[in-house]
Amino acid sequence: MQRIAGIMAVGGLIGLVSMGSSLFRPEPPPERIQRAGMIVQREDCLTCHRINNEGDDFAPDLSRIGSKHPAEWFKPFLLNPQRDDPDSPMPPLDHLTDEEMADLVAFLSNLK
Repeated sequence: MQRIAGIMAVGGLIGLVSMGSSLFRPEPPPERIQRAGMIVQREDCLTCHRINNEGDDFAPDLSRIGSKHPAEWFKPFLLNPQRDDPDSPMPPLDHLTDEEMADLVAFLSNLK
């Protein structure tokens, strides 16, 4: 439950709208953030990753991952992390439903 609270706190940060090339990126709806938080918890992402001081630092910090990659980058990577890095220990998230993947992509791409 504490991790869900941490993820929800991360969701609050998404509310800060960024101005990338003078276009506003809309904030994901709260229910999408909540569902993504549940996916992050269920998939144990914070066992390896850190999001805003929650989790571990074994794998890359995701706190600003949306600033590093365009939204289109996330789904192919999450489906097959070894495509970009054959030695990546990250498991593929190819078992997520389309809706779960969309929630997770919206969440990660808005972490800035």
